[in-house]
Amino acid sequence: MSIIRADSIKNRVGDGAPNFPNGITVTGVVTATTLNQNVAGNLTVSGNASIGGVLTYEDVKNVDSVGVVTARNGLKVTGGTSFFAGAIAAAGAITGTASTATLAATATNVTVSDESSDTSCYPVFVTTNTGNLPPKVGTNLTFNSSSGQLTATSFSGDGSNLTGITQTTINNNANNKIITGSGTANTLEAESGLTYDGTTLQVGAASDIRIAGGTWTGEYSGGIKIQADGSNSYFQFKDNLYFRNTSGQNKIHIDQSGNLVPAVNNDQDIGSSSYRWRNLYMQDLQLSNLAQKDTGGNDVDGTWGDYTIQEGESDLFLINNRNGKKYKFMLKEVD
Repeated sequence: MSIIRADSIKNRVGDGAPNFPNGITVTGVVTATTLNQNVAGNLTVSGNASIGGVLTYEDVKNVDSVGVVTARNGLKVTGGTSFFAGAIAAAGAITGTASTATLAATATNVTVSDESSDTSCYPVFVTTNTGNLPPKVGTNLTFNSSSGQLTATSFSGDGSNLTGITQTTINNNANNKIITGSGTANTLEAESGLTYDGTTLQVGAASDIRIAGGTWTGEYSGGIKIQADGSNSYFQFKDNLYFRNTSGQNKIHIDQSGNLVPAVNNDQDIGSSSYRWRNLYMQDLQLSNLAQKDTGGNDVDGTWGDYTIQEGESDLFLINNRNGKKYKFMLKEVD
């Protein structure tokens, strides 16, 4: 085996490096400023190693760098797992897609910036308080960074720990009283003469109900409607409007045709012996005591009848509806 010891090796002309067209094999250590050959053993470069093409490590399992590894145009790992024991500092954005990301045990600091113009932001949350968890958001929890308003589907709690809320006072508060405005800021009034227990709306004895006039808002067939327009007042009802006493007995009613009808046949009077109607205006007068047919009839002969009184130009006629006979009242003119 031969040994070559030289301070420098140049080509034959002496103006550059020698050329080894068939290659050169070195079994020991080669120390050189510039080297463009295949090296089977160790390669030590005291200066910088400049590689213009692609540097491929086909059979190398690990690359150990004591200092900083600088990649000017990106770092690409096509397989395996990359481990970083220290921090990762990126001057630009770190982009890409990861199907599974293993997180550090604790994120000490996260750089944030002031953003007060977005109207729709979604707060990030996790499902438990410990562990490696994926961050989540919900469409039912939003934050408007422009107005500072937090919106949620619902809030839970009694509100006792909330601050910055003006307290409202309710005067004369008691069970079932309806609350109205008082004319004073942050003060409401519980009305003693107006109560509602969930079933019954009650107006006090010294109170009344007043309905201001307006434009008729349309028909209502679901129950009762009371309204006043500019000229009239209206009471609209479904089916029949009954008037009943305090014992719950129906006495008279008005049907949808406008007829005033007693609730029970032959049971109600118009007026009384003490309080009489002044005048009675009608077209024909229908008279019948059929209801007394089975109870003794009239007070004279005990029979019952059915008559109609009609008006003529000069006479007053009586028609017996039971037998069809017609009669004329004998009228005598009074001077």
